[in-house]
Amino acid sequence: MTVIVRLRGGLGNQMFQYAAGIAQAERSGRRLMVDSSRMFTEKIRSYSLGAFNAPQANLGKLLCCLMEAAVILDRKRKRNGKPPLLGRWLFTENGHDINPDFFADARGSVYILDGFFQSERYFDDHAPAVRKALRFPATDNAIMRDWEQKIGACEAVAIHIRRGDYVQPANAAASLQALGLDYYARAVAEIRTRVSAPHFFVFSDDLDWARQNVNIPGAPVSFIDGWDKLDFHDMQLMSQCRHAIIANSSYSWWSAWLNAAPDKVVVAPQCWFSGGQYESADIIPAAWLRC
Repeated sequence: MTVIVRLRGGLGNQMFQYAAGIAQAERSGRRLMVDSSRMFTEKIRSYSLGAFNAPQANLGKLLCCLMEAAVILDRKRKRNGKPPLLGRWLFTENGHDINPDFFADARGSVYILDGFFQSERYFDDHAPAVRKALRFPATDNAIMRDWEQKIGACEAVAIHIRRGDYVQPANAAASLQALGLDYYARAVAEIRTRVSAPHFFVFSDDLDWARQNVNIPGAPVSFIDGWDKLDFHDMQLMSQCRHAIIANSSYSWWSAWLNAAPDKVVVAPQCWFSGGQYESADIIPAAWLRC
């Protein structure tokens, strides 16, 4: 009896999928495997859960292609009002809102999950198991340890600025675009009403831009840099900050969710997707603030 999660996207997206799989395996008493074979065909992202030692199912290229064809066919059948061929052996996510069918009992010895699952509601009933599985490895870099000490010694607020592919001309009409400085100004103002002596730590995939554009008068600001980072290092440090201002990024989302501070203040953007075309009330946890 196995739950297989078909991975896609970058680290943050893969963590959502892994978390949904963990909860589903816990609910059904199945073992869990993650399948990264789709990466063979997409050739855009690579497997990113190595830091968490996620159990992998190596299905191979041929089975991956067959499974992808089955998923596409079942989606077309659903749109045409026909029952899926793979029935309850395959769950394909439909849109960004929570699908209650996800929580129904699955038949068969193998249950395949295909989707993004970008909501804690898919796994909040098994949050301790998810947090245990998503523990970061011990820090083995002296510069990073120094940042950890600085973050732990103050009322640290992580600010995540996602640019990279969000600002590429080819993505001008994409559903995810970089947030403007006006959002960060509102978020900083919100933090200042709730945190007495904030120290802002800025994380970004474009720190040169951040240094030139982020200005927070009257408060200490640090830009996190100085070593050859692995893909999860910024997330690991952000999760250690007491509070967070996140971007519209799954990477950013996980840094705030994994923050264990009981009194944390998390500020998220009012609109996650540009244009609001895919907007969902299920992405941002109810306890977080939106501005």
